[in-house]
Amino acid sequence: MKVVKGLVLAFIAAALFQSCGNEPPPEPEGGTLTVNFNPTANGQPFVLGNGFTSAKGLPYEFSLFKFYISNLRLYGTSEPDTILDADLINFSNDQAIRHTSFSVKVQPGTYSGFSFGVGLDSIQNRLDPTTFPSTSPYSASAGTHWGMFFMYRFVMIEGAIDTSENGLTDYELPIIMHTGFDSLYITKEFAAHPFEVKEGENTTININFDFNRLFYGGNDTLDLLTNHITHTSDNYPLAAKITRNFKNALQVGN
Repeated sequence: MKVVKGLVLAFIAAALFQSCGNEPPPEPEGGTLTVNFNPTANGQPFVLGNGFTSAKGLPYEFSLFKFYISNLRLYGTSEPDTILDADLINFSNDQAIRHTSFSVKVQPGTYSGFSFGVGLDSIQNRLDPTTFPSTSPYSASAGTHWGMFFMYRFVMIEGAIDTSENGLTDYELPIIMHTGFDSLYITKEFAAHPFEVKEGENTTININFDFNRLFYGGNDTLDLLTNHITHTSDNYPLAAKITRNFKNALQVGN
């Protein structure tokens, strides 16, 4: 009887050993892709509350700057994969809500480029903010939803211009630029920007944003003294111009 028990135990041990030896290797965790947004104005780091000068020599400062990034896609050997639904970039000086970068898990490999939307697509733009937690970029607490239009504001820029010309920096003329509506959703593509993501490592892409390029594009320089407020519906041409300039102001940095 002892012999039989010994054989049974030996058989079980052998089976366990064999099953352990045949276990598949753990799935790779992938790499991490981090995208940083770095705004500048007049060649200096852009900071809310600091004074800068527009292309037409007007002193200005901003108190609010935030915008949506959505549908991040990476380009490789196959069709591009969407790896980020949406995120809200916020350059607030309040560290509790400041959010200037995001990180996503990515399959290791070499990619030829990437693209993302500025704003929200027509499906995202119809989401109900009350159904999302406060940590979501779609949440009502983000302060970006247009209740009257049942849509979101894609880019929110607020500040003021100094029109006194007395050297006292009296910022008295308000700047309010809120863009939205499906027609102003745009895609920024960096099709020829190769990068590699390695297993277990972090790859960083820096996106520079030249703030002064919001005010000019090509030979067209925006006159902020007469064209400084848009809620999209009340001044659609300005919202469209800001959207085009915003896209051109985004460039891959070092």
